[in-house]
This record gives sequence, structure tokens and C-alpha cells, in this order.
Amino acid sequence: MKSVQMALAGLLASLLLSPAALAETIHPSTISAAETATIDAIAKRTFDHIRNGKSADALNLFFGSGSLMKGKASELSYLASQIDSVSNIYGPMGECRLAEERIKVGLIIQRLYLCRHGEYMTRWKLLFANPTSGWTGANVYFDDKVWLGLDD
Repeated sequence: MKSVQMALAGLLASLLLSPAALAETIHPSTISAAETATIDAIAKRTFDHIRNGKSADALNLFFGSGSLMKGKASELSYLASQIDSVSNIYGPMGECRLAEERIKVGLIIQRLYLCRHGEYMTRWKLLFANPTSGWTGANVYFDDKVWLGLDD
């Protein structure tokens, strides 16, 4: 019995001292209410611009003026045209709801939104990063595979 207790104590100690557990202790996977409000506002305003047919403005707002998108005008223009095609294929964007969220050490947040387009739905994966300049969009991905989650 004593050997089982020692084995369990050793297992517990190794779990408590694992790199993942240590990283979670040093950098918790949470963000403040103010940070959540900032990210919510970026997402809402981005989707509002898309609903109003202003995809380029939506991307400028989402990515901000940070260094992540400097020198990528042609890529942003192409992405805006792809977003416009979503409305052409599925109809105007309606309500979008947050379906999943993953926070990584308080510096990266992945969010999955499901959006209505009349009788159709789309899936939008938004990646937010918190470089030294504050929260900004870092990546956007969209498709019609609404049954899939963040990992798919």
C-alpha cells in the first residue's frame, strides 16, 4: 500500500512540475475583462463592416496598423475579395455568434464564430495576438464547414 501511495505522490509531483503546468502557473490562460471587451469590440466592428459590404475596411480594422500586415496590401486586397465572395455565394451576413474560444498564455486568442447568411451558415476563425502594442487581429479564416471546430 505504501508503494502505491509513493507512486501516486510521484505522479502528482511530476504533473505539478511539468512544463505545461509550470507555464500555466507563470502565464495563466486567462485575460482581463477589459481585454475581453477589446477583443469583442474588434470582432463586432469587423463583422459590422463585412455586413455593410466594406470588407477592406473590416480587414484594416481587424489587423490594425501593426507590423503584422505591413507590406501586405495585395494579400489584404485578395482576402477582401474572398470575403466579398462569401456574401455573393451565401447571401448577406446576418448574426454571428461566438462558438468556441481558446486562450494561450494570455497572448494569443483563437475564436470560432458561426454566422448566418439567410438559410446558410459560415464558420469564421479569428486569431488575435497581443504584441507590445496591444490586442490586434493576426489571422482570419472562413469557410462553410460549420460542423467543424477550431482544431479542424
